[in-house]
Amino acid sequence: MHNQQLAMPGIRTQVTTNAKELFWGGDASRLKVLRQQAIFSSTIRDAGNTVTTEIRAGLLCGALTADGKMVHWDPTATDGSQWLRGVSEHEMIATEGYAATAVDRFGPLIVQAPLKASQLLVLGTALTSSAHQYLARRQLHMLGCVLDDDQQGYLAGRPRTIGKTATGSIAATENGATFHVNGSGAVTLTLPTLATGLAYRFINVADQNLIVASAAGDDMVVINDLSADSVTFSTASQKIGATLDVWSDYVAGTLKWLTNVQIGTGTIAT
Repeated sequence: MHNQQLAMPGIRTQVTTNAKELFWGGDASRLKVLRQQAIFSSTIRDAGNTVTTEIRAGLLCGALTADGKMVHWDPTATDGSQWLRGVSEHEMIATEGYAATAVDRFGPLIVQAPLKASQLLVLGTALTSSAHQYLARRQLHMLGCVLDDDQQGYLAGRPRTIGKTATGSIAATENGATFHVNGSGAVTLTLPTLATGLAYRFINVADQNLIVASAAGDDMVVINDLSADSVTFSTASQKIGATLDVWSDYVAGTLKWLTNVQIGTGTIAT
């Protein structure tokens, strides 16, 4: 038990907190932690907690454009909190007293550190099971954070090359990859379940038909179509070297696969 932390000076309601180890790498890892002092808005919420105004350590945070205060990171928001700014280091309560009056809190925000992925929260949900985990990983990687389950940053979209020789499915864990497609016949590659933060490049390196298709359908943005099913490269003399970029993003509030034909002529299936 201790006096409520991250508050203005004075006597406060007594609360109980649970210790949580956010860092990996032993004592040496603490020398690599960068923090900034921040004001946490009274509107911050931990949606996965029983009491949502009780904020757990490890919650990913963004800053409101209007006043710069920290709130829960929300990639679907448009108020500035869609851009990840850091991670809450300590538990805090966004209310005060028996009347549960909403109050701002002052305390440290982790902006760069070696972090345990299992201890991080996205909108109150464990990072590793969140629908937004790949976008969160990408933005954490850009901040300079190193997660213990992906120290090289591949799940965050670090570029790498992967060969594909036959029809199959693309995995979310192949995020950021460039696929060199070299099959003995037509190859169809199906994108993973649509999720934020995913991006791929496909390069046809054989004289073959190449189809890049959505798993669900009707969610690919192409030329003159907001709900296509696939992009096909089948035009003679334009197959070898045909290149397609595909990435996920919100379009008018709806998550879609955005596409860009870099080289070649893509035929659209709707």
